[in-house]
Order: sequence, then structure tokens, then C-alpha cells
Amino acid sequence: MEKKQILFIHSAGRQGPGLHDGSTDFRQFLEKSLPGYDFRSPLMPNPEAPSYKLWRDKFAEEFNRLDDGAILIGHSLGGSVILKFLSEQKIIKSLAGVFIAASPFWSADKDWQVSEYNLRENVGSYLPTTRYFFYQSAEEDVIPRAHFEKYAQALPQATARLVNAGGHQIMNGLPELVEDIASL
Repeated sequence: MEKKQILFIHSAGRQGPGLHDGSTDFRQFLEKSLPGYDFRSPLMPNPEAPSYKLWRDKFAEEFNRLDDGAILIGHSLGGSVILKFLSEQKIIKSLAGVFIAASPFWSADKDWQVSEYNLRENVGSYLPTTRYFFYQSAEEDVIPRAHFEKYAQALPQATARLVNAGGHQIMNGLPELVEDIASL
């Protein structure tokens, strides 16, 4: 039996090899906590000066390699890219679940106006049918809690969890996400 696939899309900013670089701590926690999965974590293009178009194209390439029933996990900007892609493309393959951690809801307030990442109005009605989970650390130090609340409002069918995860970098891991994957 083949392992279930997970595609993890990291945050913007420098990505490893050092601890606390971008999504490094979070990715390492997930890989260690999910040993029974085929865990894929591609380096996205130019993470220190990201462009939606480049990230979308790289994500599409990786997404197209997935089998039906794959799991998507996005951290920060990675979560934004996943949601925008899923809401703008015709998705034929089935997904087991989409897990978004510490992601900005672009356009949520005047300090987060980057139109290339904005989601369309009524985004929930354009997303493929699957289970959605959103996580934000109670100690979040980058993304205002209002962004987490906007996701919960835009996707009322989603599970939204406020957790103690060690700030934006999720340095304490996210056992709630691992448990949610196990529950699928």
C-alpha cells in the first residue's frame, strides 16, 4: 500500500537550514510527527521576495504530481497560495484535507493590502469540497488574529483552532494538526 501524500508549502523568507528560518521548525516537526506519509516540501521560488505567479506555477507543478486523496498543508504565505490556487483553478482530483497555519488573509486590514494574494469574494463557494482546518497560535507575533477570524468567517464549514504553538514560526510544533490529520 502506498503512503498517503502530504504537500507542505512553506512561508516566505529564508528557509533553513538553521533553526527558526522560515518554516524550518514547523516542517521538521511535521516530518517527524507524520512518518507514515509521503511528505513533500519543495522549496518555493525566491522565498525572500515571493511572487504569486511564480509560487502558483511551482505549486501547480507539485500539485499535479499528487494522487487523489492527498493532504495539503500551508504555513503563512504558503497557506495563502494554496487557498488562492484552489479557489481559482478547476480542481478535479479529490483532497483528503487542507490545513492552513498562521496565514495572512490578504486585504483583511489596511496593513495587509497585497492584491496579488487577495482571495476572491465568497471564496468558500469556489473551493473544492474537502475538509479545511485553520490554526493560529495564541502567541502569534506576525499575523493579527483578525486574519484568522476572517478565514473562519469566510469558511464557516472549516475547523478553526486557536492553539499554543510558539508564535508565527510554530516553534512548539502543532500536535493539533497532526491529530486532525490522523482523524481523516
